[in-house]
Amino acid sequence: MMKNNLILSDTETKQLNSGDTMMRMRLLKEQPPDNARPQHVYKDGTISFWYADNRIKTWNIPLQYPVGTRLGVRETWGYEIETIPTKQNYRTEIRVYFYKSEYINSNTIPAYGWYSPAAMPKEAIRDHVIVDSNTVKRVGDVTEAEALQMGFKLEYTVRTYTNPFQPCDYDASNIHKLPAKQIKEQFTAKYQFTNHFNSLYAKPKKWKDGYVSYPYSLSSFSEWALSQPDKCSGRLTLHDYLDKEYWLKKPLTFYPNAYLELFTARKATLNE
Repeated sequence: MMKNNLILSDTETKQLNSGDTMMRMRLLKEQPPDNARPQHVYKDGTISFWYADNRIKTWNIPLQYPVGTRLGVRETWGYEIETIPTKQNYRTEIRVYFYKSEYINSNTIPAYGWYSPAAMPKEAIRDHVIVDSNTVKRVGDVTEAEALQMGFKLEYTVRTYTNPFQPCDYDASNIHKLPAKQIKEQFTAKYQFTNHFNSLYAKPKKWKDGYVSYPYSLSSFSEWALSQPDKCSGRLTLHDYLDKEYWLKKPLTFYPNAYLELFTARKATLNE
């Protein structure tokens, strides 16, 4: 079953061609009620949810990437025009495609430059992957190992903390200045993953007659919202849309700690 395409970076494409299995996540297309739990994945590619208190009510939600799904790989690409002779002294032009993953350690640039994977034409796709497994879980249940397999890494940052008291409307000259202190902070792969998830799904998106948001948590949505423009640009203030659940004067529905599909994929063989 051929469905959609998977965008990969140059490094990820190189790893795929070396035989590595990759893991990706996608938001579950439809979210069940908050107190429903996953029950069973059917052969037709749907997953059933039921109430945690065993009430007789189920929801069957189709998966976007059931096991066996075939995905085309879109990667950074380029092309050159090559003229070849044909019969009866005619000449024709063809496109010769280049793939940046093959030139990571080279300064080679095609005649027309490199293009984004999103702009890759169908005829330029050379690799495909097959979905091997698909697990449905909440964002908060993603493990450190799974975040690492998705490509997120441990990061270390050295921050310098100084005197928190800053001059404002009073004379701060007599305030005791604390010495600067450097602290090494570690950010786990899961922390990087949740930040990435929020960057994709926390911002409210148009849905039916209102808006919908899928933040990692309500507190993380609050942090994101504080960095957004206020009413001057037409948006409601943080107080307004958190208390009244409105965005741009339209109803706003939250799905914190939403369900997602966590699937693994491998490079397809010639016969698949």
